[in-house]
Amino acid sequence: MLALLLAPLLLGGCLSAQAAPRQARQIAPNHTMSGRVSTCARALRPTLRAVDIRGRALGFRVTPGREPRCLHDKLRILRIRSFTVEGKDTFVRRGGCDRPRRASRCARQPTAHVLASDLAPVALAPQLANGNGTPVSPCERAVRVYPAAVGRELDRMFYKQPRDLPGRSISGARWSNYGNPGKRFGQRSSTYMLWNLPRTRTGVLPGGGIVEAVLAQGRRVRLCAVPGVTLASFDARGRRNGSVRFDYAQVRTTGQTLYGWVLRGYTYRDRAFKDTVRR
Repeated sequence: MLALLLAPLLLGGCLSAQAAPRQARQIAPNHTMSGRVSTCARALRPTLRAVDIRGRALGFRVTPGREPRCLHDKLRILRIRSFTVEGKDTFVRRGGCDRPRRASRCARQPTAHVLASDLAPVALAPQLANGNGTPVSPCERAVRVYPAAVGRELDRMFYKQPRDLPGRSISGARWSNYGNPGKRFGQRSSTYMLWNLPRTRTGVLPGGGIVEAVLAQGRRVRLCAVPGVTLASFDARGRRNGSVRFDYAQVRTTGQTLYGWVLRGYTYRDRAFKDTVRR
């Protein structure tokens, strides 16, 4: 009789122990944002200093009134959150380009942190993140980002196919946007931590690929114990030509801890996997 009474308790204890790992298993967020995440903020200077998440100069300056989207003396600013860099508030200036027609050329603009003191006030809307950037744990494996490893082949790897942008060019949809953008705009290698990714395993993620922070070459990040994501790559005609790998990671800076996606590496055609992080 005693055994019968204890059995449910023992069995329940075993079931709870077995269920715990499943309950603890976390999945890193990769969602479309909840609304318009950018605003056009007036710049208080003709050119602004561009820095990374640690406040180091990126080797170029940001000029208001150029592509993308914002005109005259304004910059396209991400309004999800601000960051403290060397004791000063900063915002992410969103770069890229936006041209509606295939025939028109676009000079891409850099993404960088800019000082809040160089801008008119920006109203934040953190709820627009829609769960992206959520903390997870543990994040214990320390590596350093190494964008200098990125080769020219990443320029031939696209995250969109022509059918995704009918009547428009896919030239701006290159995985190299997230490889070593620092070298594209200046002399120093850098890469990005992303709020979300341009794709999911099943297709293009609307409003994906939004930069959370700029990471200089050698910046230490901690990879989190959640599944990474391997995403398809295509050539200019939409044919599969490889894949890219992103891992969810943690970055600690003075007074703040960030979580987001970092490029772990990629495979081009039948070549070996190329790592873009190092121990």
